[in-house]
Amino acid sequence: MNTVKQLNLDTAIEDEENHLELENEAWAAEHKKPLMDREKHLTDAAELIAHNSIKEKTRFGHLRIIGAFVKFMLEQDPKWTASMTRNSPYDVHLFITKKCASPSEGGEGKKFPTAVSIQAALTYFYKSLRSDESVSEW
Repeated sequence: MNTVKQLNLDTAIEDEENHLELENEAWAAEHKKPLMDREKHLTDAAELIAHNSIKEKTRFGHLRIIGAFVKFMLEQDPKWTASMTRNSPYDVHLFITKKCASPSEGGEGKKFPTAVSIQAALTYFYKSLRSDESVSEW
């Protein structure tokens, strides 16, 4: 029974990641800007981290989310660095809020599964930066 539930959850998460990917591709096509060197470096590092641990489909979704997060954070603060700090959970929360809040509140109006996917990808990202620290309370 638990295996069936897990498979259904895995399928739902992969489906949502695919949906999120399509939404982001459409948005990116409308707002395309070249990556700055720093963004490219951080995105490349995230790709290497994700490549070593997770399935291809999930990896691609995580990379896309991590890349969008890095870009978002650099837009918020050009001096932001990809390191785990006391503000990291708040940065993740800010990004989820931007993606999932209603458009009338300045968000993009994405649904709950998007928030779950973002949380998973960014928790994985931060955990990979400092594997000896816990991110379970995030």
